[in-house]
Amino acid sequence: MSATPYFVNNKGPVIAALDLGSNSFHLVVVIARPDRSFHIVASEKRMLRLGEEVALSNSISASSIQKAAKTVAELSKIAELAGAEETIAFATSAFRDASNSEVVLAAIEEVSGVRPHVISGVREAQLIYQAVRSHLSLEPVPALICDLGGGSLELIIGDQRQSYFTSSLPLGVGRLKSQFVSSDPLSSKERSALVKHVHRVMEPAISKIVDFDPRSIVVSSGTFGALLKIAKLSSGAGDQAEQFDDEPVETRELQKIGKRLLSLGAQKRLAIPGVDPKRVDLLPIGWLVLAEILSATKVNTLRYSDWALREGIILDLLEAREDFEFAFDAHELREGAVRALAEKFHGLNSHAIKVQEFSIALADSLKEKLKLDASDIELLGYSAILHDIGEWIAQEDHDKHSAYLVESSPLKGFSDLEKSIISSVVRFHKRGTPKPTDYSAFQRLRVKERSKVLILAGILRIADALDRSHASVIESLTIEVTAESLLIFANTNQDISMEINGFRKKKGLFEELTHMEAEVFLDS
Repeated sequence: MSATPYFVNNKGPVIAALDLGSNSFHLVVVIARPDRSFHIVASEKRMLRLGEEVALSNSISASSIQKAAKTVAELSKIAELAGAEETIAFATSAFRDASNSEVVLAAIEEVSGVRPHVISGVREAQLIYQAVRSHLSLEPVPALICDLGGGSLELIIGDQRQSYFTSSLPLGVGRLKSQFVSSDPLSSKERSALVKHVHRVMEPAISKIVDFDPRSIVVSSGTFGALLKIAKLSSGAGDQAEQFDDEPVETRELQKIGKRLLSLGAQKRLAIPGVDPKRVDLLPIGWLVLAEILSATKVNTLRYSDWALREGIILDLLEAREDFEFAFDAHELREGAVRALAEKFHGLNSHAIKVQEFSIALADSLKEKLKLDASDIELLGYSAILHDIGEWIAQEDHDKHSAYLVESSPLKGFSDLEKSIISSVVRFHKRGTPKPTDYSAFQRLRVKERSKVLILAGILRIADALDRSHASVIESLTIEVTAESLLIFANTNQDISMEINGFRKKKGLFEELTHMEAEVFLDS
């Protein structure tokens, strides 16, 4: 029999979003999907740091207007070349505060053909919340979402269902740098004045936030994200910090790196792993803002969302389109989460899809014999898609790397138990006889669940072997199941000696667990 894989080429509209921030201008061009996942076609960032200029003079200079207009023209051209059907630009704090904002907007429109929309701070916070909620699985209890830009700080309390409090404060790092900092490193006097100011401006919002007793913090955008990355690298996470952005970071690691950043001058800060030269002067200020937030909460870890205002802009635009509708089906949400993870680590390829097809076909044929239900087969299909994503880290031990990425990911729509099952199946897809001590997520499962994982891993090993060449030389399978055997007939007119050799090496776990003899034949 032949099975239909879950994933199809489900393309949606190509949308470009331009975030004209106070520190930098960001462009992202995506293919949007009904399951609220995006495929990034193009992404660009240009540092202009208009917020510092506005904080000093309350306006944007003629030379900066010219640079801004040229930058938007360049970014809109990139969007056009990337195939964007629609480009929308939102401008934030620097444009809200500049006395000559209308002049700047008119110049940008004249040069680029794009007319940016200036949004309020509260609207900015709402869009950021929509993006973070769509990207990460927020807990049922309220979380605190923090986005620090060049001109403003957005604070949001919300869970997966709704937001409960939003605030936009004039505490952007560029603004604070212009107002309080003239020495490097910060003098004790500058630091004291800055901290007092941040506390005073933030206090009314914090007093409301603590009433919600947030149990987690999610940060987004450049400066906060940079701090988390540096803390991960400094804690010994090494290259893993690059490989999985939203892995939690402990507050104690942030506190360590915060002290270092405050004590060093810019040149010495550049020697710290992960420090971006474009942000080197802003990081100590960003830490002092984050430290004020942490001091008011009881949170021990933070997560980073690489979805923020730009993605919120796109989601908002798509919600308003009459020719596009988001799906609210839980199955599609799960598919989208798996697809997004596979794409992130370049694992959604013809081999993964072929292995998924074969896995589902085998499991469907064996379901009565092995007592597999629809949920088991669904999780096996997702495991097949994700089984090789660890090759993005390294070919050697990629089964371990794949399991790590699955277990660490915020797979929306999946319970912790389901994530542990998928990561365990992925972990044991290669070879050997799995033992509970081999993998902690597997060890935490109950005996019944471990047995099911091993059966699914045995099936995945066979499916993987049947596309060992990664060339899809077997078009489809016809499968016969008897009391004591699994007979697989491969429909092909090509040489499948590599697949047969791999099958013989990898069928052992399945045969050991099921007491069935598995064989593969050419379908004549």
